[in-house]
Amino acid sequence: MARQRRRRLRLRTRIAAAVVVAVTVSMVTVSAVAFELERHGTEGRFVVAASSESETDLLRVTAAVQAAKSGHGKTPLAIAAAYLDMRGPDSYAALDTTDPSHPQCAGSCSQVSPYVRDLVSNGGENNVWVDIGGSPQYATIRVIDVTSKSSIVLVEYYDFSAAQAQLSRLRTDLVWLDLAGLGAAVLFGLLVAAGVVRPMRRAARAAERFGAGELDTRIPVRGSGELAELATSFNAMSARLSDTLRDLNESQTLQQRFVSDVSHELRTPLTAMLAAGDGLDSADPQARDRSARLVQAQTRRMSELVEDLLEMSRFDAGQAVLVIETTNLVELVRDVVRTVAPDADVRVSAFGDVTAEVDARRVHAILRNLIGNALQHGAPPVDVLVDGRGDAIVITVADDGPGIDPALVPTIFDRFVRADTARTSHGSHTGLGLAISLENARLHGAALTVSTTERTAFALRLPRNPGHLNPDPPVRAMGRARPEAG
Repeated sequence: MARQRRRRLRLRTRIAAAVVVAVTVSMVTVSAVAFELERHGTEGRFVVAASSESETDLLRVTAAVQAAKSGHGKTPLAIAAAYLDMRGPDSYAALDTTDPSHPQCAGSCSQVSPYVRDLVSNGGENNVWVDIGGSPQYATIRVIDVTSKSSIVLVEYYDFSAAQAQLSRLRTDLVWLDLAGLGAAVLFGLLVAAGVVRPMRRAARAAERFGAGELDTRIPVRGSGELAELATSFNAMSARLSDTLRDLNESQTLQQRFVSDVSHELRTPLTAMLAAGDGLDSADPQARDRSARLVQAQTRRMSELVEDLLEMSRFDAGQAVLVIETTNLVELVRDVVRTVAPDADVRVSAFGDVTAEVDARRVHAILRNLIGNALQHGAPPVDVLVDGRGDAIVITVADDGPGIDPALVPTIFDRFVRADTARTSHGSHTGLGLAISLENARLHGAALTVSTTERTAFALRLPRNPGHLNPDPPVRAMGRARPEAG
């Protein structure tokens, strides 16, 4: 059990870890993408605003320089510096490039990096990111042509520190959010793992109980997912296995009962024959005759029992076959009556077409058993009705007998079933007659039923052609039945 718990723990841990990793990777990816989008958006908006403001300053300074040509007395560089000083002395640098080797500068000239100076010396306008004192600055470079030989270069700096601080705060918030999401992912992973492991644990416990012999163990089916399919499959497997085990147990019980019944059936005539054997040595002729007749009767009884057992074994082995021939069932019934009890009160009637394709020997055996039982255990008159008005022919054997305990009705067709619990034998019957009749009926695709709603009646429903109907129809026992004799 400890090993199983460790295995379950490892499974639960793996599931939880997988969920945590998946959720964490998703959150980190989303956070990184969101931050990058915000950073690029912020930088883009900042650049657009800086460029727009730089263009505005360029236009105003250019206008002021052009106006100064009319006689202010100030140099173009001074005019540009005077205007840009309103933004702050550290936010700009103005360079007069009339003498490129010694350019004059106003404003924050120390902040002009060599890279920016190279751009200025090339005389082109450009925008560039620079670092001034550890602070990111966006520098715009604009040129004002004063004369054909002189120009003023305006370098304006736009501090990105505030936006960068805002981005840093956003990055910190996203990190804390990811950490909180990690905690939630751990909790969620444990819940998911528990939700997966709990049904598996139920399945494992159910399997243990089933293995311990609790054949009715089932797993509750909840939902419609894979775990529900697992529970459904387990329940179906358990049902099949429990049915198989019950069938095996029942088969073993029936086998033990069969051996016991056969032993009893053989012991009874053997005991009688041993007792009669002593009488054969008697000096009294009448005693010897009685003993001889008893031995003859018991020998006949044993022969019938052995023949019935051989017939049942053929059914069990699947070796019984039909020999089909066109048969008039009314004539067959009358032959049975002549054979079983020619002088008994048996009334035979018929309707419709009474011919069918059957094995006459096996149907004769069925009717011989049913009519013999009716005569021995019922009360006259015995009525045999052959009804051929439908697709199948129904032969009903009815009598006015007292019937038996209704508890015997479900097992009336079982082997060695008799009305008395002591299993005493009456006459020469073996207790296999109805069981053999049932197997013969099934072999024809027929149904053999019993009913005692008004009279005790056995009904044999025979298809006209056994090959065209279900070879294994249901066999039903209804109502109150009477004891089986042979």
